[in-house]
Order: sequence, then structure tokens, then C-alpha cells
Amino acid sequence: MSELIAFFVGLWDKLIAWIVYGIETVKVFLQSLVLTLWDAFQDFFAWIFDQLLSIASSALSLVDFDASQFNACSVPLAGEVLNILGLVGIGEAAAIIVSAIGIRIILQLIPFTRLGS
Repeated sequence: MSELIAFFVGLWDKLIAWIVYGIETVKVFLQSLVLTLWDAFQDFFAWIFDQLLSIASSALSLVDFDASQFNACSVPLAGEVLNILGLVGIGEAAAIIVSAIGIRIILQLIPFTRLGS
């Protein structure tokens, strides 16, 4: 009789160990699933931000920021001054400023955000 009880106790222990192993496996799976979904959620917003920046970049590529535009000033500038302005990077600085203003305007279009205006 004691052998029969020992058999069922051993069988019960194996069943409990199998159930615990199954629960731990499901727990690890759910943790991995949550982390994967979180990464996908973050990547989705990074993708949206990347698309907005690519739109802004393509819009800025249509605008020509060149040192020769300074000839349209009311006072004509000498060639040396235009050369120095080009070497200093006035065209690139103007592009950065215009893109910053454009991004700020785009961010103003998001509802419920106030960016100092």
C-alpha cells in the first residue's frame, strides 16, 4: 500500500512541476510579448517623426539658399562680401533657421500643444 501512495505522490509532484514549468514559460512569453510590443510602439512614433522630417527636408530642398540671393538687397554687395558670406555659411544658416521655423509651425498644428505662442 505504501508503494501505491508513493507512486501517486511522485506522480502528483511531477504534475505540479509540469504545471509550474508551463506557468513560467507563459510568463516569459508574455514578458517578451510586452517588450516586443513596446519596441514596436516606440518604432512607430520614430517612423512618424522620420516621415515628418523627410517631408520637411524635401520641402527645404525646393528652396534655393544661395549667396547670389543677396544681390537682391536694396544695397548691392561687392563680390568679396558675397564670397565671405558664402564662406561663412550664410546659406546653410538660413536653411537651418527656416527649417526650425517650419518645424515649429508643424508642431503648432498638433492639438493641445502650446509652444510659447
